[in-house]
Amino acid sequence: MTRITTDGAARRARHDFLVALENALDRPAVRLRRKHTVAWREDDTLDHVYVYAWHGRDQAAPRISRIAVNHYRFTASRRTLTLLGVRASDRPARREELHLEMTVLDTELAEFARWLPLWVAGRIEQTATIPEPPHACHVWHQGWETADYAWSVAAWEANRAWREEQDAAKAARLAHRRSAQVVT
Repeated sequence: MTRITTDGAARRARHDFLVALENALDRPAVRLRRKHTVAWREDDTLDHVYVYAWHGRDQAAPRISRIAVNHYRFTASRRTLTLLGVRASDRPARREELHLEMTVLDTELAEFARWLPLWVAGRIEQTATIPEPPHACHVWHQGWETADYAWSVAAWEANRAWREEQDAAKAARLAHRRSAQVVT
């Protein structure tokens, strides 16, 4: 399997995603570089998006990232709260109905950064139609209005092919060990 991007390119893709997302949100937002997060204030809530490498440090794996909206616990620093115009003593909660885990190829991240604010607005307003994402996706639940888990088709296929390669390699190693045991 060929690698989709290099590690440096993968980190750059996630960084560019966060910058583009921060700029695309039509509300005050703060990008937290070290936390790989963009946080924003919406009415009385503090929501966030966290992006990370799906396969971590496995160099042979396809370059896939997970976009997590309000999925992980997020505690904003006093500085972040101040930048968002929130008193540190208020500590707003996240919007529970705004939750999504989406897995995409690193090469797809930039387009999802432009689409994600439309998804956020559609979920919050519940009257706006959520447009289809920029890449075809497998979506769990009935549609984007209720979805909380999705994979882009390309990421799904790349991951499936990689897993099959891993399983075949493991089976070959096991067969080799068994044949070596029979010989001795």
